[in-house]
Amino acid sequence: MTEADIQIINKEEHQDEESLEQKIIFDNSIFEQIKGKELDLSVAKIFEIPTIRNWFKRQKEEYYVVSQREHIIDCKYTKGKAKIPIINKRIINKEIQDIKAKNPIKYVHLGGTEILIKTCFREGIDTPIEIYLANDRIIQPTGKSIISAVRGNLIYQKFKFIISANYSVAINDKNIDKSLVLYWRMSGIELAPGSKIFTARCKNLYVLTTKHKITAKNKIKKIKIEDPFERYITGIMEQRKNLILIDTGREENYITRELVTEDEIITIEQSCSELPKALMYTEEITEKEIIIGRVPIAIKFKIYQGNKNIILGIKWLEQVKPYNLEDKQLIINYENKSVTIKRALV
Repeated sequence: MTEADIQIINKEEHQDEESLEQKIIFDNSIFEQIKGKELDLSVAKIFEIPTIRNWFKRQKEEYYVVSQREHIIDCKYTKGKAKIPIINKRIINKEIQDIKAKNPIKYVHLGGTEILIKTCFREGIDTPIEIYLANDRIIQPTGKSIISAVRGNLIYQKFKFIISANYSVAINDKNIDKSLVLYWRMSGIELAPGSKIFTARCKNLYVLTTKHKITAKNKIKKIKIEDPFERYITGIMEQRKNLILIDTGREENYITRELVTEDEIITIEQSCSELPKALMYTEEITEKEIIIGRVPIAIKFKIYQGNKNIILGIKWLEQVKPYNLEDKQLIINYENKSVTIKRALV
């Protein structure tokens, strides 16, 4: 039987922002081809005749959007109660109108979000900051709305990171503005009422698409700190030389799980009750001895998955102050002795 022999009695298609409905009515000759097959409802398996198969295939449309907004934050919003919606339904609807797609845009796929925090005060002030990105549409289970949390320090005036959300939201979702929300909490400084404490620049990459499946999901690392904050030294741990990142954009010290044995891991439960809803999450910590500048130093780490094996943040630098981070060397004070460590070239 050729395609010319097919008698299609009726075919219908209806599509709007809520749904897509396709229906085809055909004669007995086509039914004879498919009635003996196993229950596989894929177009390729059931409808082997190109005329029917091609009609049922939807042409997927994808439109990539990079947007950027800068928010100026008042000093009264420092305790974790304020939030910034990263996704804005009004703006997305305007973008959809500008695109003029052939088929209705039904989903927005959230890819990568880059956050740059810049202070409105001088450097050198110890100001820890915690950043949380959340999907506030999730009410239960409690605490599972958190996509990612990161701690940093604004002692050097800047804090920058990238987080990959990597999920899709329906355009007609009434709570789309809650699908990606930024919370923050900081301490260590108090400004006069009415003062602006920092700016938050939010840059987004998202995909507007006609289907719930996109061609390429962004393989962005969960958290990445900007290169200008990174300086390297070397240290010896368990008779092996390691490259150590001195990261003044981070508050904590981090070590990858690959460098820690199971019996060295301690699991603790953390909470943050100052956010609008309680955040409960577990952390894995450990303590390792590293020889830095020929001096053995015991260091407490948080265990993480990342591409930098060992990271020393502000907490470690505070333990070895007065310290001086220069172009070619790091000078620290440990047990009342000055230790000079040469910087490593990477």
